[in-house]
Amino acid sequence: MNMKKTILLSLLMAVAVLLSLTGCDPAPDNNGNKDDPNEVKDRTTTISGLLDNNSSATVRGVFTKAELESIAGRIKTSLNASFEQDKADYGEEDASFYRGILARGITYIVEANPIGYTNVKTIGDGKTVYIALDKIDTGYVGSGMAKLNNNETYIG
Repeated sequence: MNMKKTILLSLLMAVAVLLSLTGCDPAPDNNGNKDDPNEVKDRTTTISGLLDNNSSATVRGVFTKAELESIAGRIKTSLNASFEQDKADYGEEDASFYRGILARGITYIVEANPIGYTNVKTIGDGKTVYIALDKIDTGYVGSGMAKLNNNETYIG
């Protein structure tokens, strides 16, 4: 009886070791790379559903997957609020103004510790906005869009 327990215990330990070696690895992406969603690294996600569900934008930053998804959702909320306010203030023409900018394929790069700016900056390419993490729930999200229209280099 004691021998059976020893064999059973050995088998259980062997199974536990095998599961620990194979059960915790993240699934590989299309390129065969394994992505740990909890790893803080440079990530990119897409915000869809902007401007009456007709437009999208890209959000980049060095965060975990969940953090970047949350940040993207907050930027989406800020942008849509900005769009709605401008539409109420200036009419439907303002929506086509924003659609034109969004059609360029804009990217918001969110930085937890921005260097060289405090709130928002654009680099003159008409499609890239750098924004401080603590400003993504503010009007700076929308003001970045306005600076893109004229391909301005702006530090705010």
